[in-house]
This record gives sequence, C-alpha cells and structure tokens, in this order.
Amino acid sequence: MILFVISSHSMHVHLLTMYPLTLFSSIANVFIAACMRSKLVAFHTKSTENP
Repeated sequence: MILFVISSHSMHVHLLTMYPLTLFSSIANVFIAACMRSKLVAFHTKSTENP
C-alpha cells in the first residue's frame, strides 16, 4: 500500500515536471521556427532589393 502511494506520487511528480517541459519545448520550437522564417524572409527581400 505504501509502495503504491510512493509510486503514484512519483508518477504524479513526473507528470508535473514533464508536461511543462514538453509545453515549453513546443513553444520554444514554434518561436524559433517563426524567428528563422522572419530572418529568411528579411534575407530574401534584402537579396531581391540589392541584386
């Protein structure tokens, strides 16, 4: 019984730590992708303006 409580508690802590990490990483990936896209667009427009 005590072992079950400990295992469920560790699973709960694992979920609490893993969920925000995955959420943060997905947000960071979207942010990085947006930054890269804007940089690519800026570079493309700059290269087309100055041939």
